[in-house]
Amino acid sequence: MKEEKEAFIESLYLQYAGKLERASLNYVRHRGEYRDLVDDSIQKTFLKAYEEYDTLKDAPYIEAWLFKTCRHRLLTEINTYRRRQKRHVALDGGTAV
Repeated sequence: MKEEKEAFIESLYLQYAGKLERASLNYVRHRGEYRDLVDDSIQKTFLKAYEEYDTLKDAPYIEAWLFKTCRHRLLTEINTYRRRQKRHVALDGGTAV
């Protein structure tokens, strides 16, 4: 079962990782400061796919699920990053925007 699950996720990764990366980079308009966030969101998307294997293995909507999940993860990563940036500015004595 574990080998089957890993093979499924690996095939998804090989097929969709590049597409998710391009879509995510376009979403953030190729801003360099978000590059790590894009990578993290893609990694977390495939981790979630691994966890949801039983639901996804026969689903006809895998591609849509991957793109939606990745976009949601990316937005979460960006919001967390922005909150931390504001906190750092406030702690440094600057004005939080």
